[in-house]
Amino acid sequence: RKEYPQVMQPWYADDAAMMGQARPVAGCFMRLQAIGPDFGYYPEAEKSYFICPLADEAAAKTVFEEMELEIQYSRGERYVGGFVGSTAMQDRWIEPKVEGWVMGVKSLARVATRYPQSAFAGFTQSLQSEWQYLSRCVPGVGKHLQPVEDAIREYLIPALFQTTPDKVPEDMRQLLTHGVKQGGLNIRDPVAAADGLNESSMEACTALVTSLTQDSRLDAQGHAQCVRQASTKARKERVKEETATVEAQAEAARPAAKRRLKRIGFTGACWSLVPNRLNSTTMSKEEFFDNARLRYGWKPVGLCERCDGCNAPFTVEHALGCKKGGLVVQRHDDTRDEAGALAALALTESRVTYEPFIFHGRGVSATLRTDEARESEDNGGDDARGDVAVHGLWERGQTCILDIRITDTDARAHFGQSSEKVLEKAAKEKKKKYNDACLARRRTFCPLVYSVDGMACKEALAFEKRVAGLLAKKMDRRYSEMVGFVRQRMCLAVVRSNTLLLRGDRVSRAWRPDIEDGAAFNAIRGLREW
Repeated sequence: RKEYPQVMQPWYADDAAMMGQARPVAGCFMRLQAIGPDFGYYPEAEKSYFICPLADEAAAKTVFEEMELEIQYSRGERYVGGFVGSTAMQDRWIEPKVEGWVMGVKSLARVATRYPQSAFAGFTQSLQSEWQYLSRCVPGVGKHLQPVEDAIREYLIPALFQTTPDKVPEDMRQLLTHGVKQGGLNIRDPVAAADGLNESSMEACTALVTSLTQDSRLDAQGHAQCVRQASTKARKERVKEETATVEAQAEAARPAAKRRLKRIGFTGACWSLVPNRLNSTTMSKEEFFDNARLRYGWKPVGLCERCDGCNAPFTVEHALGCKKGGLVVQRHDDTRDEAGALAALALTESRVTYEPFIFHGRGVSATLRTDEARESEDNGGDDARGDVAVHGLWERGQTCILDIRITDTDARAHFGQSSEKVLEKAAKEKKKKYNDACLARRRTFCPLVYSVDGMACKEALAFEKRVAGLLAKKMDRRYSEMVGFVRQRMCLAVVRSNTLLLRGDRVSRAWRPDIEDGAAFNAIRGLREW
């Protein structure tokens, strides 16, 4: 750089580039050939390109031939994931990439018919990152990505929701582009997002570009701070815009849809995880399709007309609340087991027990527990049990009783109440019934109340944060990472049970005639012979 200050030399690992007039660039390249081998770097002229307009190529050739450098000449070439060269060559370079991405979207749409969770994770966490990276590196890419957006609308989204393209409204497509916390599924619009990505990338590289253009020493800490500031600014602007969109849709929606949109940002943690059999974070195709449609107010496909347990009309509300067949209990137990497993992972398995006694006595409840009642206790009395007991959850030497409840915040019984109020009311009922009895035995009580789509009450959020803090300390991981892990697992345990209630059998056994004596058996045998 000291010998050739007129040549800009950006480096990325062992990828070197030089920008300037032909003669200084040629001299700089020869100098690099001379000193490069001392550092294990061997630049080869035959593999290098000189990018220039066609009118300047003859003069450049003359300079490089004088210095006996046989390099290649081009109007544009790929460089560090981006492109350097003319606009026409850039367009020609982008076209096959777009065709490949369109084919990739169509392939994932075909995969989604059998493995929708894998296809969804592959798109949101892998495939779309490719054109997002290109959008950051190359300005003006958005106009080329319209075929990708068309393929997403026509193939991928209908495959993930078991529908046809004409039934996906524009406001839903806009909602799907949001992040999960803003009610979407992170299925970004490549055309609309391209310019914003490029602008934020340019802001993040301000310190780096200044160092190159002014030939000054790069301040690594200043560059890292610049990247963080640009990333934070872009994220805040995006969240603000997406939140405003959700609020606008909620104001214009009907009461049921309005309640759903008001809480949609507090649900759906399971949509940002990577399916993994080792961690049991996979979903069957029915579980994925059912919960994806429920998230946006659509009825799942292929439900029966009447309940096989009570013969009532089989609506979504009835399915999520019908107690026939014990499916509601199974949903409760699945959530209980997940909470206990996470607590055991954060502490030890010996500190976690299931179905602990809260109080025990004939004819008494937690609020009527007196000294006389305690003296009259015997094994034949009534009892109440919690779901999980965790020793040392909040304080050392103290046991916390967890009690689970899953409630449908959209049920008719809760009409006119916000989802937060419904969960808070259920938690208060639990605490009113059991809190005093637990405190009397030097225990703490924590109700874990969730909506059917995974929204947690305040106490449940506190439990998740505490478990995440213990896991972060135990495993030496970041707290933010462990909070996401715990919330994803709890949300997944809740929403996976929705398919159990929507499609599970409520008939406990097949009907058979009761045979209590020999006469009944002879009657059946005679009927067969007849």
